[in-house]
Amino acid sequence: GMRWFEKHQEEADEEGEELVNLLHTAEEAHSGNPEDAVSDEEQEDRNLPRRRGEEEQERHRGVQTVDWNLYRRWAREHDERVRQSIRQWPPPLKHAYLAYEAAQSWVALGLVGVLCGGIASMLDIGTEWMSDLKFGVCARGFWISRATCCVESRESEVCELWRAWGTGGLLNFGAYALIACGMASLSAWVSLLSPFSAGSGLPEIKVVMSGFAIPRLLDAWTLLTKALALMLAVGSGMSIGKEGPFIHIAMIVANVCSVCFSKFRSNEGRKRELLASAAAAGVAVAFGAPIGGVLFR
Repeated sequence: GMRWFEKHQEEADEEGEELVNLLHTAEEAHSGNPEDAVSDEEQEDRNLPRRRGEEEQERHRGVQTVDWNLYRRWAREHDERVRQSIRQWPPPLKHAYLAYEAAQSWVALGLVGVLCGGIASMLDIGTEWMSDLKFGVCARGFWISRATCCVESRESEVCELWRAWGTGGLLNFGAYALIACGMASLSAWVSLLSPFSAGSGLPEIKVVMSGFAIPRLLDAWTLLTKALALMLAVGSGMSIGKEGPFIHIAMIVANVCSVCFSKFRSNEGRKRELLASAAAAGVAVAFGAPIGGVLFR
C-alpha cells in the first residue's frame, strides 16, 4: 500500500511541476513586451476597433447641438422685425407681404415636393438605363433604355432595334459581369468623394432631427455624389434599395431650398420642421405612397 501511494505521489509531483512551468512561461510572455506575445494579425485585430472609433470621431468632428429656446426667440424676433420694417408701407402691399411671410412654409414645401419628384424621376430613368446597359444597347442611341427603344415592338417578342453585346451566351455573360462590376466599383469610388454619400443616411438623419447639426451632411455636393452612386449601385444589380437614400436626398433638397426663404434661412429650429416634411416627401416618392409619407412624418 505504501509503495502504491509513493508511486502516485511522485506522478502527482511531476504533473504539478509541469503545470508550474507552464504558468511561469505564460507569466514571462505577458510580463515582457506585449507586442511580442501576440502575432501581428492578432495585434491588428485588437487595434481595429480603436481605429474605427477614431475614424468615426474624425468623421463627426464639428457636430453642434441646436438650442431650441434660442431659435424660438429668434423666430419671434424675426416676425417682429418684419412687422416693424413694413409699418410705413401702403396697406395693400403690407397685407401682401404678410401673406407671403405666412405662406413661406407652404411655398417651400411645394417647391421641395416638386424637386423631389423630379429628382426621383431622373434617378429611376437613370437606374433603368444603367440596368439595361448590361444586356445591350439601342441602335437609335446608347442613351435610350430598352423599354423606350422597343416600345413599338412590345407586341412581338423580338426587338429589332435592340442590339445585344454578343451573339453567344458566354459573350453576353462576360459583358454583363464586366459592366456590372465596373458600375459597382465606380459607385464605391463616387461614394468616397463625400463623407456622407455612402449608406442610406438614415442614422445621421435621426441625429439631425434630434437636435444636432452635422456639417456637410445636407449640402449640394452630397446630393450630387449620393444620387450618382445610388444610380450606379442599383443599376449594377446589387441587392440594395433606394428608399433610405431617397429620404436623405429629399432632406438635402429641403436644406438647399431653405436658403431661399428668410423664415428658414438662419433658424435651425424652423428648418427642422421643413426637413421633417421633406422626409415625408422622400418616403412618398420612394414608395409611391403620399399618405404613407405623411404617416412616416
